Amino acid sequence: MDSGRQGTLSPSLHNDILEITENNEYDIVVAHEVDRDGNYITHEISHSHRRKRSLQNIETDPLHLNLQGLIQDFHLELKVSNHLLAPGFVIQTFGNGRTKSIEPYSSRDFCFYHGSILSHENSSVALSTCNGLVS
Repeated sequence: MDSGRQGTLSPSLHNDILEITENNEYDIVVAHEVDRDGNYITHEISHSHRRKRSLQNIETDPLHLNLQGLIQDFHLELKVSNHLLAPGFVIQTFGNGRTKSIEPYSSRDFCFYHGSILSHENSSVALSTCNGLVS
């Protein structure tokens, strides 16, 4: 791990992550927002944080994210996926054999993105920031 990358994780956390991921088929990824050139902006990548900017800028300005794993970093360039859901889309919640609620999905709450990995030609990426990037 190069010194620039290790600077974002404490040495003890880095060692814990290495122990967890050793001999496994998955990797732990640290995500943060960056500018077009890859310079750090923030670790707060929630939809509500992005909404603090003007709605017009969110729809036209790409979102740049860096996903930092132990083996490789990925710089994503993403745009809002305006056409992912049909106009009039609703969220219907069921429970106990009946409809509990029906809520219209406002385009102002839209938090789905698509784009590419800048270092990988012909790549395709889609993700949601509705609840941040932690699941």
